[in-house]
Amino acid sequence: MNKILKVVFNLKILPSQIPHFKREILYLQHRGADVWHNHVVDDICLAGEHKSDLEEVSRQGKNYRRYPRIQYRIEKLQGQYFACLWGIAEGAEALEEFIYSGKLNQFSWMGKNYILRVQDSCTYRFNYPKMLNADNLYPFTLTHFLPFNERRYQEFKSFYLFCEKLELIELLIRDHISLLAEQLAWADFNSEQLIVRTLDLKGFNTVKYIPNQCERSLRFVSVDMKIGLNCQMPPGIAIGNMTSLGYGILRPARQKQPGSLPNVL
Repeated sequence: MNKILKVVFNLKILPSQIPHFKREILYLQHRGADVWHNHVVDDICLAGEHKSDLEEVSRQGKNYRRYPRIQYRIEKLQGQYFACLWGIAEGAEALEEFIYSGKLNQFSWMGKNYILRVQDSCTYRFNYPKMLNADNLYPFTLTHFLPFNERRYQEFKSFYLFCEKLELIELLIRDHISLLAEQLAWADFNSEQLIVRTLDLKGFNTVKYIPNQCERSLRFVSVDMKIGLNCQMPPGIAIGNMTSLGYGILRPARQKQPGSLPNVL
């Protein structure tokens, strides 16, 4: 059984301020506590566009190839966005320890001291995801999903038919979930039985990200969509690239029993 902890703070931020929020939180952590980040060297500059945060880059500034145990997000409460930390497995334990460490009083925002206070928190415990048969799907929304590295993005652009592009995105969702299951040691999860279907495509967007010490922004293609999976997933789990910064969050589309696989005309 794994543990998930989500903590929402009293700090109002914009989505574009999540990287800055992450840097301020990391400043309060011991440099060797790499559960808080995936970087061998903190705040590295990724080389090139459409790089995965699971891929290794140059030797000087290399990423661990693993799923981020602590993720930096925003949470919408009463129409406003607040800073949020989300932890899984050992990340949840580290986050809980941080909350009670007294370090929230040492937080700084925009060059000024800002005492972080917990505004909301949720703890979940879950077993390994349960696989369903091929005729049943759980519906999920997938928000700001970043599916591509550079090679896959060029492959996506090379397709003439949109159905081919969509099939590639579904394949990448399947790959990302399979990698997630491997990283979190879901021993009973059968990737070969995993089914991914697009229920609704909301649209594509361009995401810009400026890593620390980089002079130019990196550009990523994001997708917002509704998908069906023949398995349950832990609440708030994220897939794809840059999940540590709140991209690619899976949320149940509705709270009801899984329905039949929809007919495609």
